[in-house]
Amino acid sequence: MRTIYWLCLLIPLFSQPALAMHLQAGLALMDEGDDRIRGGLQVQAGMDPWVGRFYYFERSFGPVTQRTQLLALAYSIGFPGLPMLSVELGTAPLLESTTLAYSSAVDQGFARNENQFNLGFFCGVYWRYQDKGPLNFQISWDSALYPAGLTGGLFLATGRKEFLTFAIGVNL
Repeated sequence: MRTIYWLCLLIPLFSQPALAMHLQAGLALMDEGDDRIRGGLQVQAGMDPWVGRFYYFERSFGPVTQRTQLLALAYSIGFPGLPMLSVELGTAPLLESTTLAYSSAVDQGFARNENQFNLGFFCGVYWRYQDKGPLNFQISWDSALYPAGLTGGLFLATGRKEFLTFAIGVNL
């Protein structure tokens, strides 16, 4: 009897959204302003209408390594009459880290690691092509806006991040 009770509670939770679950992975380009464009990766998981996206960007030049990690949690809104287009609105925690690592013993005193956290607003426009099978293809433009000086670090580059992503995924 207890098993039937739990099944009656759990079936409505998973019956409808399970048809709209999807996973995607792809490439992303990030623009931070001042013509600074970086390539990176994007992974997405969603259960319509909710979507979670993770972006990762890294670049190294000389002793400097910069990493940008962003997790966007958004609500998807479809366009009436255009099932391939949607808009997403949500929030996006951001973690930027800059590491200065020198190999020579003379410069070791200048080595440092700085992490900056910020919380901002996330929005995006998405075009998704869905074939008759489980695969889908998506192109998106996303933007994340951050208040200036939330943690106010030396290496905080900008209050906005823009992404252009190309992803392929599967509907579950």
